[in-house]
Amino acid sequence: MLDIEGTAWVFGRNQPAALGVPDVDAISENAPRALRATDLGASPGTKFVNAACGRSHSVLVGSNGRVWTAGLNTLGQVWSTAPL
Repeated sequence: MLDIEGTAWVFGRNQPAALGVPDVDAISENAPRALRATDLGASPGTKFVNAACGRSHSVLVGSNGRVWTAGLNTLGQVWSTAPL
């Protein structure tokens, strides 16, 4: 879920990194946790503008046109982080 300020709120299992939470291999978030584009290395001022998720993966789109993907890639769900 994204808020009006462009922050992603993630929850659930982060195994295998499906939430995109950096530097954490496996956690279970029972309460929403804030994830900002800058947490993933984006330039200051970059916000998330769109998000999608599946059972074991997440996709976030930044205001800079960059796409972040995270999670299980057994079927090619997590393909690229290249700018569109």
